[in-house]
Amino acid sequence: MTPITMTITGTVVSLKNSRRLVRNRRTGKPFSIKSADAERWMRDAVAQIPLKYRGLKLGNENQLLRAVIRIWYPSLRSDLDTAIIYDALQLAGVISNDRWIRHKIETAFIDVKNPRCDITITEV
Repeated sequence: MTPITMTITGTVVSLKNSRRLVRNRRTGKPFSIKSADAERWMRDAVAQIPLKYRGLKLGNENQLLRAVIRIWYPSLRSDLDTAIIYDALQLAGVISNDRWIRHKIETAFIDVKNPRCDITITEV
C-alpha cells in the first residue's frame, strides 16, 4: 500500500472538551453530542480530504494501519486530541473504521499563523 498523506488546515478541535449535553425529545434522557465547533471542523476537514482518498475504506483485520498525525495548534492551550481526525477520516471513507489503526504516532506543535494537521496513513 502506498502511504496516504494529506494536510487539513484550521485549528483541530478537541472532542473531549467540546461536547454538549442535550435531551432526547421523546424520552427526556440526556446524552452528549459534538459541539457546533466540532461539527464545523468535521465538515471543513472532510471537504479538504482529496477526492482520490475518499471511499478507499482502508483497514480490516487483515490490513492493520499506522497513523502519523502532526498537529500545529495556535497556542499551548489545546490538548493533543486526535479523535476528531480519525472520525473525519472514517466519515470521508478513507478508513473503514478507526479500530484498524493499531499504531499511532501523534505529536503537537505551535504555529500561531497556520494551524493545521498533517496525516499519513500506511499499512502496518
